[in-house]
Amino acid sequence: MQTLRPRPVRTDRPPMTLIPLPSPSPGAESGWADARDAAGLLGTGFHELLAAAPGDETLALGLAFSLAARAVAGNGKRLLYCSAEGELQERGALYGHGLAALGVEPGRVLMIAAPGEKDLLWTLEEAIASGGFGAVLGSLAARERLYNFAASRRLKLRVAAQGVPLYLLRHRTSGGATAAHGRWRVGALPSRSDGQHAGYNLLGPPRLRLGLERMGGLPPRAWEMEFDGARGFHMAALLEDRPARAAGKRRHQAA
Repeated sequence: MQTLRPRPVRTDRPPMTLIPLPSPSPGAESGWADARDAAGLLGTGFHELLAAAPGDETLALGLAFSLAARAVAGNGKRLLYCSAEGELQERGALYGHGLAALGVEPGRVLMIAAPGEKDLLWTLEEAIASGGFGAVLGSLAARERLYNFAASRRLKLRVAAQGVPLYLLRHRTSGGATAAHGRWRVGALPSRSDGQHAGYNLLGPPRLRLGLERMGGLPPRAWEMEFDGARGFHMAALLEDRPARAAGKRRHQAA
């Protein structure tokens, strides 16, 4: 916290502009969109991530770090992760090898434990405004006393001014109106079978359900995604060719 001290207000900044977010591609059926839509919508801006059920918090955090790793790929900047003090008792510490598996270089992550919610929100604002980080992640405690529409609006303006993505983890029971670009729900799914060995099914890659709850005028939708070390989070294999198969079925019916 000592390295992030209040700075005098600058008057030479250019006017703030809101970050344009990609629109989903047309033609998506039954609420399922192309995997690139999810990556595009989450690639910029300010997003809230909430767990779908108890125990999914770690999965949401892993997704946030994976997205942050993509944001800083090639620009040489570091990541900042700020959590509430005492969170280690609930979720444990970050594991370096686990971060590396998500595409994050552990040595490029600055971790801060804020003693209170006020300090946490201030740290996020100053980290974004500093321009020294390629992505910023925050994790709020279960009880939110200060995070509201006004606080989220300040964070959104910082994100818009600097072009730095912000991923804020909130408790699964949190709600209310905020100024964040998007709110997402992350839940674990059973892994699909990855072949057999000695008559037993092999465990497949980790899978998750990513649900969009609110973003501008977009309707709620969901993606089933899975993870591997080479591609990160991507559309689940059983759904990757769904648009192509659906188009083929329409052509067959028309014939």
